[in-house]
Amino acid sequence: MKKVILFLSFFLLFSVFKVAPTHAIGLKLAPLLYNEKLSSGEKKKGFVDISNPNDKDVAFTSEVSAFRQINKNGDLAFYDAPEYLSGIKFDYDKFTLGPRESLRMYFLLDASKLPKGGIYATLFFRTSELNMNPDRTSIQPSSRVGTLLIIDNGGGGVKNSQIEKVNASFFQFGSSVKASADITNVKSNKSLAYFPKIQSKVQPFGLAKEQKGLLVFPGNTRTTPLDIPETYFGLVRLKITSGNSTTYKWVFAATGKGKYIGAGLLITGFVTAGVLLVYLRNRKLREKSIHN
Repeated sequence: MKKVILFLSFFLLFSVFKVAPTHAIGLKLAPLLYNEKLSSGEKKKGFVDISNPNDKDVAFTSEVSAFRQINKNGDLAFYDAPEYLSGIKFDYDKFTLGPRESLRMYFLLDASKLPKGGIYATLFFRTSELNMNPDRTSIQPSSRVGTLLIIDNGGGGVKNSQIEKVNASFFQFGSSVKASADITNVKSNKSLAYFPKIQSKVQPFGLAKEQKGLLVFPGNTRTTPLDIPETYFGLVRLKITSGNSTTYKWVFAATGKGKYIGAGLLITGFVTAGVLLVYLRNRKLREKSIHN
């Protein structure tokens, strides 16, 4: 009896509401990151290019949120930030794009209406489907993508990184020397989230290489992978620098053409050892024959 009632319940649900199949509505967005510096009282315009890749009209809603990092992996959490709303304004809060249609959405940053110091905001654009049949109910997921804003409002922000640890395998083979550096954004009253620069060099003969690290918030630590492609062979020292801190790491490297140097030396060593063994054996046999 329970099975019959359950079957009838599902039958009525699909008959009365005519549940529609669901699909996700997507959109394309560029750029994904703005890094700005605002002078006191300055107003500055930016833009985001939004595209509707679908074959139907899609409605969009513009939103402003704040974000922060929540772990060493750099995962972000988004939350409401009423203090940002008056200082970040869109041209349109709601708009519609036709199939394959694009829009350049402008937004205005007003330094006088934003808190001083580091501003970490997200420009979100949420989608919803138009012209839905009221007689049909669908569980329609709403897509939401955003552009990150990292703003130094008023200037004077401090960017200070420190190397906590460098990890590297002692034996390095392949096309490059590989390592990773744990970089901390040293926290102070004026610290800003930023992408720290990391300089790496294989001593004594390698060239210095600079790369941009991962985004790290004040007080957080991120691990940045390092890749130093060159020809190295032998015991070398890695020199890693970020901010005012430097760390060293010793490794044995046979990378780039150094692999062939190592292989050549290895073959030469085996050949030399073989020749030496044959020579010693023959010498021993000669000495033995003389004594006999």
